[in-house]
Amino acid sequence: MFASVLMNTNARELNKVFDYIVPNEFVDTISIGARVFVPFGKGNNLSEGYVLELKEESEFAIKEIAKIEDSILTEENIGLAKLMAEKYFCNVSDCIRLMLPPGGSSKDLSKRVKEKTARFVYLAVPSEKIAEDIEQKILKSEKHIKLLNFLAGNDGMEISDLEAIVDVSKSIMGTLEKKRIYKVCRAEIGEKSSYS
Repeated sequence: MFASVLMNTNARELNKVFDYIVPNEFVDTISIGARVFVPFGKGNNLSEGYVLELKEESEFAIKEIAKIEDSILTEENIGLAKLMAEKYFCNVSDCIRLMLPPGGSSKDLSKRVKEKTARFVYLAVPSEKIAEDIEQKILKSEKHIKLLNFLAGNDGMEISDLEAIVDVSKSIMGTLEKKRIYKVCRAEIGEKSSYS
């Protein structure tokens, strides 16, 4: 058996899959969406990736998967991540990270934290008002427009995930927060966050 693995990286040139051999001891436990560690690059250092496909044949696989960490994601999550990446012109791995538990996306296992709270971003004005401001060129910055358009369809997103997938800086986020176009609210993980 072989697995097509997507590396956990922001590098555009690595936004593609690499085939690996699935060792016999993993055949019964591996699944689409599994988080794995594989030898990658010249030094064969272990890198984190996600299984996007399982198949019986591969012309390219020469290295084996070293470790399966978990299978938090489902095949449906992977399909959704691919659609999001296509729609928002970003890496599939960026979209996959949005589906992981907060604090669980660090590549370094020792640095993964079990956060009790996180900051969530909510629009403070109706999405119709944003669309109107864009049309009337009140909002002109391409990065502001990109961020707000994304947030209009993904209201209530964890702030670090939003920054990663839309690829915006903290200063851009801060400018819009000062204009009171959106609010940042802290909420406990595992609870549906809300604000009034």
